Amino acid sequence: MESYDNVEDIIRDIASVKIQGARNVAKASIKALSLATENYVGNDPKELAQHLLKLRENLLSIRVTEPMTRNLIEAATRHVISYATSTSNIEKFKEFVKKNIEELLASLYDNYENMTMNGAKHIEEGSTVMTICHSSSVTGILKKAKKELGKEFSVISCETRPLFQGRITAKELVGAGIKTTTIVDSAAATYIKEADIVLVGADAITSEGDLYNKIGTKMMSILAEKYNVPFYSAAELFKFDRLSLFGRVEPIEMRAPEEVWPEAPHGLTILNPAFDKTPAKRIAAYITDKGILPPQRVGEVFEEEYRV
Repeated sequence: MESYDNVEDIIRDIASVKIQGARNVAKASIKALSLATENYVGNDPKELAQHLLKLRENLLSIRVTEPMTRNLIEAATRHVISYATSTSNIEKFKEFVKKNIEELLASLYDNYENMTMNGAKHIEEGSTVMTICHSSSVTGILKKAKKELGKEFSVISCETRPLFQGRITAKELVGAGIKTTTIVDSAAATYIKEADIVLVGADAITSEGDLYNKIGTKMMSILAEKYNVPFYSAAELFKFDRLSLFGRVEPIEMRAPEEVWPEAPHGLTILNPAFDKTPAKRIAAYITDKGILPPQRVGEVFEEEYRV
């Protein structure tokens, strides 16, 4: 992710999907909190704490289908009010906030390394992997399988309309020396028969083990089931939505019609959902930082690891 000097640029790039992928959005969001702390010029810890909580709500409103962002932001801001009321030293308070965020980012790095290695071991020599959209979790697994484990395999990557994030995936994998073929999304039914495994990312995982991910993922899971191709999702545990334990239904973000057709005929209705829901019954397992887990175990392991 590029370097930023102000919070407004981060917010703009998250909203425009220049920063894309659940993991990258989450990292950018807590870096925005760190940057806001660093740029604060006042002397009142309570005022800064209120500013951070307001920024937190703003960040959470940008991409609503992103529990990883919510989980990390909540972890980063959980104690800001209590600590702000316990000290009048603004530098100590700033150091507290930034240290907490640095520790979160370090744990994210460790989690990512564990998850990508778990996934890389699961990629078989000579196999063909099909994927959709751009997921740093998926590309991390595939690059590790190639570079660190020395495996040879090929990838079929859907281009992922309307913003063509699949091209980012293809470019990244080709750059890593992985044999990669790009297809239009509607050709998935034709070419999935050549795949040995489907591997996608994740934006949200519910308490029932259902997956919310880029639009087209559900279609791919149906095809995988029909042609007996195992379907996996790569996801750190932070992508589990705790609120789904209490009945929350994951909202589906609707993007601008202009992304699909910039100069559409007047009166035409264009629907542009960013995500869809893949039921747990079509998911072989989640590849996580804590191992390869059946869908219904993700929530349990999350609660064991992050009791809050």
